[in-house]
Order: sequence, then structure tokens, then C-alpha cells
Amino acid sequence: MNRFILYRDFGDDTSRMTGNAGSGALAKPGGASTQTVRCGEYVLSYYGNGYRHEGDTGIFIGGYIIPRNDVFKQYCGMSQHELVSHLYSNHGSSFTGYIKGIFVVIILKAGCVELYFDRFGLFRSFYSSQGGQFMVSNTVSLLAWAGIELIPDKASLSMQALFHRVPGRYTVYKDIFKTIGGDYFKLEGGTITHTRYYSPEYLMGLSQAAYDISLEEFAAAFRNNVVNLNDFLKPESTLITLTGGKDSRTILAALLGAGIKPDAITYGNSLSRDAVYASIVAHAAGIRHTITAPPDDREWFKNEAVNITGAGNPEISIHRSHRRHAFIVTAEQSGSDSLFYAGYMGGELLMGIYYDDLIFTGFLRKLWDGYTVEELMAERLREYFITPVQELLAEVRERVRELACTDKGLSPEMREFHGLFEIGVPHHSQDITLASEFWNYPAPVFLDTDFIELLFRSRDSFLFRDATTMNPFRRHSLFRINMGVQHILCPELDTVPFGKRGTY
Repeated sequence: MNRFILYRDFGDDTSRMTGNAGSGALAKPGGASTQTVRCGEYVLSYYGNGYRHEGDTGIFIGGYIIPRNDVFKQYCGMSQHELVSHLYSNHGSSFTGYIKGIFVVIILKAGCVELYFDRFGLFRSFYSSQGGQFMVSNTVSLLAWAGIELIPDKASLSMQALFHRVPGRYTVYKDIFKTIGGDYFKLEGGTITHTRYYSPEYLMGLSQAAYDISLEEFAAAFRNNVVNLNDFLKPESTLITLTGGKDSRTILAALLGAGIKPDAITYGNSLSRDAVYASIVAHAAGIRHTITAPPDDREWFKNEAVNITGAGNPEISIHRSHRRHAFIVTAEQSGSDSLFYAGYMGGELLMGIYYDDLIFTGFLRKLWDGYTVEELMAERLREYFITPVQELLAEVRERVRELACTDKGLSPEMREFHGLFEIGVPHHSQDITLASEFWNYPAPVFLDTDFIELLFRSRDSFLFRDATTMNPFRRHSLFRINMGVQHILCPELDTVPFGKRGTY
């Protein structure tokens, strides 16, 4: 992933934008220096090949973009930077309606800088206005390099205890915030405009007029997504996480149906249910399959924890070390320009939230069951060795109430909907960020913009499904999309068993 930092600098020549990127003092891990571009009072420092100068406009792309499905044929012959330049020239800030991916797009033009982040906040970045000096980067390490002090924030650490992460814009550091989905910044001199060009509530609007969508239409969406990613990005290889479940099988069916044979990765014990059934699927599909388990060694875990915390993204838990280990092992056999497919959020978007006190904590579930913040907060904090003094409790209480998923004025379905995007998506963005260390094109299939908008136009999202029912016919409908799409795209897998409990 292209690392960058954008900051305001009052020194040297601030009267014009320099189109030629020059060497900077900021060092990339491994020794290579960054490049820098000046635009008015702002300086963009970066490493990688994310910057291009198109006419009188500078364009930086962190992550990747591709055209949306409905305009793909029109723009598929362009490079990513040509695509942004063309769309921005013709549509201005509305150009985001024609692209998707995991990205920050930075537009630098005379006297003005604009930043656009992807719809669901998967390209995570951090920003600060300490001392009146605005800066933003996709790693807090670069903020520290630029002089921002990383001071732990007690209220945020308390939120971490309540939710197993710091939800909203806050981070574990005082006065350092993180970007969320659809964030837009405009920097013009000393003026900073911060809004959102997209909110998940748009999807709720789609669901108000939901109608029956055929399995063939869903199958076409999955097929188009993998074909378009492959045709536009031209990856040197393709990888997929594979389990015994239905979401990864759906992705595999889409790839095989498009004539793409990926290498498969399974994390964990080779004797686990997921690993055993994933091996059966991989054998049936004729694809290479690697099962990775981290060393059972305390020193190894300690070193990996240091690697994760040193990566500059405080959102990533050290417990993702097993995922990082799998990526390291697999990346030895693939190049960085690879597509990495994973099924994050497929189950939740189709079936609803799982209550396992992991992604969605018991604290949140009890709030939804009618308990008050006051009844739950102090006890939970004590369990995490945090002394619940009154001043801290008051600040944490306000932060909890800022979340839409805790708003008791909303219906249970709406609270759950907001929980998916305020809690669920940030949880899975950990793995997307980790994967981006090794491969340039992580592809969370069920968080693809075209798929997710189609899903909420249908009656197949969790809003129309009851995952708690024991009625076998209703439970069968929970798997309609997965089973139907797999049969349409790759019927050869129909006879291969699933590794989950029960039968489909």
C-alpha cells in the first residue's frame, strides 16, 4: 500500500504547485526515500508509485480504484490516474460516483487540495489538527515523524474495553482521529472543510423500495466483479481465503466460473473443520491450497505483536498475528501486484449480526436488550482493569451516545444496520490493511459497492431475514444467494460438502 503524509508547511516557496516529485527526507522502511509534491501551503510526501501529474492537476491514489460495473466498458481502457483525471474534469467532486475500490484519492490543484476516501472506510487513515497544523496519513508513525505526539487517550481505551475497538472517528491516541467511510476533506489555505460524500444510510433508502432480485442477477454481479477487477488491474496472481463455509465458496465459484484459478489460503490447525473441508473443496477445484498455522512459540508471538503495533495502524489487534503469518507465508509465492479475495461481512450482511462477544460485544448486546449505559459501563471497565472514575465515565458515556448503533430512538433493525458499519466493517478492515502490506489489491467481495447496493435493493439482506428462527424452510432461505449463485457459476462444486454444522 502506498504510504503517504499530507501536511501544511509554511516554509520555502508556497506560491505554486510543483509538478515534479522530488526526493524527500522521510525514509521508507528498508531505506528508500520518499517523493514530495508541494501544492500551495501543503506538502504531500509519499513512497510508491501513487502520484501522477495530469495537466495542471496532481493526482495521488493510495490503494486502488476501478470503474463501477455500469460504466466499466466505457472506461476500462484507462489507467487509474487517467480515469480520475477524466472523471474529475467532467464531473468535479461527483467523480466518486463512477469508481469503487479501496482508496484515498488526493487531488492537488493550484491553491487547493481535496481528499476522497472510499465509501466504507476500508483505506484507513489518521489525521490531527494539533497546534493548528492539519496533517493526515495512513499511518500514525508518519504523524509522529512529523512531530505529533502519540499520547494514549483514557476515554478511547475505555471504549476499546466496551466494544473491543475504538468506534467512530476516535483512536487510542489523544487528538488523533481516523477517517471513516465516504470522508471528504478540502484544504484551501487555512480553511479545512470536512464532510462526507457518502453515508451507509443511502443503503437504507434503497431497502425501502426493495424488490425480488433473481439469482441470475446476483450471479452476474459476482461474475462481473471478478472479471472487471482482473481485466482492469491485470494482477500477476490471484489468491483467496478458503474455509468450509459458504461465503468463500461463493467467491471461489465466481472465480472458477470466470476461468480464474486462484491459490487458496486457510488459517489455523490443519485438523480443524475449516481446514479439512477447505482441502476437499480445493482438491475438487484443482487449485493449490496452503494451510498455515503460526508457531506455537511465545517469543514468535511477542515479535509479531511488535511488528503489528509498529505498522502504524492502532486499529489492528495483535491477535491478528496468525493472519499476518499466513500472508507472509503465502506472499513468498506471489508478487505484490496480486488480487487477494476474502469474504468479510458476507454472513452479517445476509443473515445479521453474530453475538459472540468478539466483534459485537456483550456490552453492545445488553444495550440493545434495554439496559442503560450507566448500568453496564462501570462493571465492564473494571473487568478490563480500568478504574471507572466519574470524569472518565462522563466522557465515555457521551462517546457511546454519539454512535448511531446505540441510539434507542431507532428501531432494532436500524441499530443493527448501523452496528454493521460502525463496528463490523472496521473490525474486518484490520485484515484488509494487513493484506495490503503484501498485495496491492485486496478485494473484500461482500463489501464491493456494486454488490452491496444490489443486495440492499433486494429482499435478501439481513433486513428481510430472520436468522434466529428454527423453522428449516426459513433457515434455508438464509443461504439462497450463496447456494444459488454457486450452482449457477460453478455447478461442479454442487456435490462437495460444506464444513459447517447442519446441511444446506
